[in-house]
Parts: sequence; C-alpha cells; structure tokens
Amino acid sequence: MNLHLFFDVFIEDAQPGVYLRGDRRRFDKDYQIRTATPAYKFQSKFDITRYSLISYQEIPWASITIRIECQNKNHESIYEELRGIFPDANVVEHRSDTAKKYYQALLDLDLKDNSWVFFSPNNDHPFMGNKGDIAKLAEVLKDADEAAERTGADLVSIPFSHFTECMNFFKPTQHEWGAYGDVFPKLLYETNYSYVISLNKLLIDSLHIYRYADLKWIFGNSKNTGRVIRPEDTEFYLTKIRSHVMVVPKFEFCRHYDGYMHIADKVPPLFIPEGFFDANIRIRYGYENTKSGYVNINPRAICFSYQSPKGADLKIVLDDIPEFWRHRISEIDINPEFPKALSRLGIDYYKDLVNPWRKSSAVKNIFRSYRKLLKSKTKQLVKK
Repeated sequence: MNLHLFFDVFIEDAQPGVYLRGDRRRFDKDYQIRTATPAYKFQSKFDITRYSLISYQEIPWASITIRIECQNKNHESIYEELRGIFPDANVVEHRSDTAKKYYQALLDLDLKDNSWVFFSPNNDHPFMGNKGDIAKLAEVLKDADEAAERTGADLVSIPFSHFTECMNFFKPTQHEWGAYGDVFPKLLYETNYSYVISLNKLLIDSLHIYRYADLKWIFGNSKNTGRVIRPEDTEFYLTKIRSHVMVVPKFEFCRHYDGYMHIADKVPPLFIPEGFFDANIRIRYGYENTKSGYVNINPRAICFSYQSPKGADLKIVLDDIPEFWRHRISEIDINPEFPKALSRLGIDYYKDLVNPWRKSSAVKNIFRSYRKLLKSKTKQLVKK
C-alpha cells in the first residue's frame, strides 16, 4: 500500500482533567464523561500518544516517520519504545512548529510526488478498525487516485478521522452541511468505498491523508513565519486559492480520542482499556450487568457506562474489537445466552455512528442548510 506515516507532535506534560485552554463547554462535557466511570477516566497525553501510535502498528506503511518532542524529560522513554515497535521507522526527537521546519521534514522524506501521506500533527486519533478496514482503505486510496484524474482538482485529500461528521456534511439534506467555515460541499459521485465531494474552500484539516506534493506546497509556500503546528495555521486554510476534492471513506478508520462532544450521547469518545499496556485486557461480552476490571461490551445496551452504572462501556459486536487490542487481550468472557450473530443494521449504535441526526427531517435540514448558505452569501456581499 502506497501510504506513508508522518507523525509530528509535542507531548505536553499537562495534568489530566485540569482545564488549561480552549472551549470550556467542551472541556466540561468531557470532564462529566471522564469522571462518571473508571473505564473512561482521564489519561495523560503521554499515554494517549503511545496508545495512538501502537494502534498504527497494524497498518502496512510504506515508510514511517515519527517526530516527537517531550515537555517532560521522563517521557523521552517513548523514543526507545517506538524504535522497538517500529524498527524501520525514522524516530526524530523533536517536532515541527514552523512552516519551514515542516517543509524541511517533508523534503527529508524524499518521496514521489503522488505518494499518499497519512499526515498526523495530532497525537490522539488512533486506528480503531480491523484488518478488513485496512483492505478497504487501500481501495479508498485507489478511489482518490481516480478522483484526481476525473476531477482535475488541484488538491485531493482523504479524511481519516471525524467519520460521523464527514458522513453528514456533503449534501443540503444532511445536518452538518455548511456547519463549519462556510464550507458548502457538493457530492460529485460515489464508489463502493467512498463519497467523492468538491469543496468551495480549502479544508486542509490536520486529519487527512494528502499527496506528498500537496503537503510540500502547503508548507513550502506559506509566508507565515510564526508558529505553525498544523495546516490550519497557514494562510491557505479556508481560502479559494486552490480547488479541493475530498474522498470520504464509507467506514470509520480512526476516531478522535476525546470524541465529538455534540454527539457524545450517541457516539462515545475513546478510552484506554485497563491492562492495555500490560497485555492484560479483560472483556465481558453480552452481559446486562457490568463487572469492574473488565471492558463491558453489549451491543444491546440502552446506554453507555458514563450515562448510567448499568450501561456498557462499548456497544459494538465482538468482531469490531479494534485490531490492535486483540493480541493484548488476556480474557474474553462471552455470555453463552447472548446471540452469536447480530446484524449491525439493527443496532442503534451503528446507526448513530453513521447518522446520529437521522430522525431530523430532510425538509428541516434543507431549510437549515440554505439559511446557512444565505447567511454566508450575505456576509460576502457586506464585505464587498
């Protein structure tokens, strides 16, 4: 698979569960979830980074570049740990924080311009899929190659995270159309594995797979001489300087560790299972009652464990346990009376994962969408 990992982060030595900056309401929601149950407890940025990178071990990368800078010197043990996990990786003991540094780091990769790069300046988007999802990603890369030829777009990218939002923002009948940055996508066509959409602005988020040439263009042409830690910090973000086509996978590949707070009642954030780093994960599957020290999984559960003590930690079927958990599981206790074959189509969690707003009427969505578009157009006219 022609996919290269480029992971470039700073590990902040921040105390878990303490508000520092950013959206206070988002933090308060996360705090409510993280303190409601031991399963979802706060974790250090150090362990979240390790968790994410260990998840990437399952993917057959063409090359691996990991650039990490640690605020706490005690966390520098991660360098040797990663060299053990990824023996062929280029592990660099500092990170990029300017466009110039990013550009030089990218030049050092020395790839073909059409190579695909899994570009991650974030430490918290672990791969939550299985081997079948890796095979599907290979098909999505083919879709992206074809989209570049068919559309002639200046830039083509693939979002590898924020699946639920991506699945609900490319048509006016969908809840999230126009919800962010006055971006109003248009569905061009779909394949068995992807939706191919055009964007009216460059939505170069830091959770995409990009062509190597496009990453060099973004950072090599930026005039921002200040702090740049992701593409959003360049002057090109949300502009119309280039045409942008996005190839949206029809399956979830990665998920933001802290989840998406506006839909957390239906699509949960992530957690590090107890015993993960010691290869001692214990799982109970299909039981209505929960047990301490186990990851309690029940696809038929009414709620999650952070919503009720009787809730399940996860509502997935057994086959959807993340691939990178599997060789770290020491025990699986399966309820013998629980159905062995459950269709995902009949499970509310999977419906919510694809569209948590599905009960909202299309008419209401269209009205909301075009109101956003009208507001955006009016704002543009006022600026002129």
